[in-house]
Amino acid sequence: MKLDLIEVISRTLELNSFEAIFNVPGYGGTEVYNSLSMNRKIKTFINLNEEPAFSISYGVSSNGKRSAILIKSQGFTKALNAITSSLSTDSVSANLIFVFDDTEGRSSDNILPTKKIVKSSEVPFQILGKNPSREIVLAIEKSEKLKLPVAIIVDCKKLKNEFEDKIEKAKKNKIKLPAFTERLACPVLTKYQRQKLSNKLSGKAQKMSSPKIKDIKKVLPEKLLKEFLRYENFMNVFKKHRPSFVSGDAGTSALFAFQPFKCVDTCTYMGGSPGMAMGAMIAGIKDAVSITGDFSFLAAGILGFNEAVLHNIPLKIIIFNNGKAHATGGQELNPILFRGFCKSNMDTITRINLNSKKEPELEPLLENFLKKSTLSILVLDI
Repeated sequence: MKLDLIEVISRTLELNSFEAIFNVPGYGGTEVYNSLSMNRKIKTFINLNEEPAFSISYGVSSNGKRSAILIKSQGFTKALNAITSSLSTDSVSANLIFVFDDTEGRSSDNILPTKKIVKSSEVPFQILGKNPSREIVLAIEKSEKLKLPVAIIVDCKKLKNEFEDKIEKAKKNKIKLPAFTERLACPVLTKYQRQKLSNKLSGKAQKMSSPKIKDIKKVLPEKLLKEFLRYENFMNVFKKHRPSFVSGDAGTSALFAFQPFKCVDTCTYMGGSPGMAMGAMIAGIKDAVSITGDFSFLAAGILGFNEAVLHNIPLKIIIFNNGKAHATGGQELNPILFRGFCKSNMDTITRINLNSKKEPELEPLLENFLKKSTLSILVLDI
């Protein structure tokens, strides 16, 4: 008996215990998605946008469960902001990016030089050829060895090609969560992360000691420290009730990962926090929380919020609302956008004015928020 490429991909993912598959509809990926959703052996999600879809998938893999995303070449370029940011962090289990290359332009606006694009992104990649199941297994093992996402390029004109039905299984991966410094894309760590990634991609086994920061408040420039301290009272309370998993954004929230707070587990790109927390929830961490800023949320995090609404995921999001993009220089944010979002979602939102609340007053308000069992947002007004 022979199987077409769609079935080979589907069965290999099923045999290798993938927890979740994400798909933004498009030629190639949709055909594999339909095969997987029909078999119902893996959780499957239709997504609206490739950037949050990858972030959610990466959140699953970062918490010990294998995950994959099925997207077209064009979608890969849309997700690159999230993908390249993830290269500065360590995942735990395999994270695969199936890139369906419409080389004949049958269902695309244009034909892209997919291999060149993927290669230039620095994402390790595999091209499916004569032994697709074995090649997918190699990608799984490479992803778990390097602790990086691995792209798999699929030529759509080969989807109906038939192959022997031998489906292969990857070696078991030992689950060990890395230290938070290995899961944090953050300006404080960029030089270390660049060298570490270079070592991974070049095959060097050189071990590197992660930077030791005893007190984040002592290394921040004065302007950033002043903004950072505006949230200190709230984060002191949050530390006492810290959930199992907290994702931050590449901004002020990520800095609370360091001592003396240790309140954030991971951070990728600006706006990636909601997706990462959703991925953790899909991986089985029920009390995951996302922390983001108003600018990051409106710029990209809102895409993750839309996915939470679409899939009825009871995500909890904490938004620092200071009316500016402080991480990028303090540019003012026109309040009309955030005000409109809050008005449209008033049933899910609780607001706290941090200027008028002391720590004992914040505690019951935070406890009530963390007890909520539905999609909920806590806005911290400064």
